[in-house]
Amino acid sequence: MVTEMKTWDSVRERAALLNTIKKPYDHRSPVARYMYSRDLSSSFLTRLTDYRLGEDGQLTPFPMTRHAEGQLMTKLKYPRQLLERLPQNNTMVDVNWLIQHGEEADRNALFRYEMDTVSESHVIRAVMGPMYQPIDDMDLLMHIDPYLKGAQVVYDGFGEHSTHLTAIWPDNPLEGGLVPGIHIANSEVGMRSISLGAVLYRETCANILPGYYDAEGHDAMNYDGGMTIKARLNKRGYMGQVSNQWRFRHVGKEERLIEWIKLAMDDLTVQWDTTVAKWNAGLTKLVEDPLEAIASVSRSASLTQEQLQAALDSWAETRLDFGSSSTGIANTFTLGAQQFANPEQRYGMQHAGSLALATL
Repeated sequence: MVTEMKTWDSVRERAALLNTIKKPYDHRSPVARYMYSRDLSSSFLTRLTDYRLGEDGQLTPFPMTRHAEGQLMTKLKYPRQLLERLPQNNTMVDVNWLIQHGEEADRNALFRYEMDTVSESHVIRAVMGPMYQPIDDMDLLMHIDPYLKGAQVVYDGFGEHSTHLTAIWPDNPLEGGLVPGIHIANSEVGMRSISLGAVLYRETCANILPGYYDAEGHDAMNYDGGMTIKARLNKRGYMGQVSNQWRFRHVGKEERLIEWIKLAMDDLTVQWDTTVAKWNAGLTKLVEDPLEAIASVSRSASLTQEQLQAALDSWAETRLDFGSSSTGIANTFTLGAQQFANPEQRYGMQHAGSLALATL
């Protein structure tokens, strides 16, 4: 399988182009300054105090993505399923009453907009809470850019809800045909935290395996063997979550993100070393029932039936290289991941591969 390599600069430039085309912007406002409406196929929010009027002098309704509508209904505590079951007039009355009189009426929300290139008008793509700190893809890539000079990108997925990028340093190979790299993930619409973590790239079949922590014998940024890493920044105690990758929420000042990026980048070597060691150990660790092991890891990783089937389909190929070893089971998931165009589904499969190495 041949993977088309891209330069880090070209991917960063593509992200900048997408940002230019979509023309995103944010509007912070109390929820009560909006009005909800819907028709047979779409839903809309209209600003009740809006200086931009249509040609007929009326206020402009902004279409909502399905994701944004779901976030609004969650905020209002209105069951999403009622939108499909009740007549439109009923739901509009209910939702607008909650907008004006519910718990969220006077609380600020962050409304995220982007340009629909087909209609050439802005749509509301997300409705976030007041504490949400916008860190868009371009912001994240700008802050991580100094660390990735000369890197090659083996995967870049700019999805509707999340973005995933995998970059490697092919000039610094590790043992066994493995190449060190980093996985970067973000969601501009609140679907996931910002994530940075080590990966291993297997050149022979373009597989990507996320790194993971093994607390035994290592002290990774005061890693305590659980699910947290503790670090002190600016004399304040900050805590970040680690589960295959460093994860940090879209809250707080941007300077905090910069500090986390530095810590995550400093930590890559530990993840590479421990993952390579586990990979090598797994080559000789045989799994008694490989198909049941694949099913068990799929359940633990909360994979869908489609993802499980992709792993099973890949087993016939990967067993030729690795036999019934735990490394082979891990490779089955990372190989099956390449069947998915959706960035989250693809990463979910890769994560399952890392989980297989850690548990089998």
